[in-house]
Amino acid sequence: MVLVASAGDLDTTGSAVRAHVRLIHETALDYSVDAELTVSLPEIPTARRQELLDQAVNHCPLVNGWAVNLDGETP
Repeated sequence: MVLVASAGDLDTTGSAVRAHVRLIHETALDYSVDAELTVSLPEIPTARRQELLDQAVNHCPLVNGWAVNLDGETP
């Protein structure tokens, strides 16, 4: 998030990511991980937050398929 924001000259002061992570037991030796991330971007202008979040998710392959929401907003 900080890397993508800094490329756009945006202030990430006070930003945070909260994660709710679940380890899912599929079979005897098979587990998967699921997560829901909530991102807070207090110093980023409201109109730019979703764009920044989308860019950051595109640059992070681990997030693929996980829910990523802006704090206080549900898509």
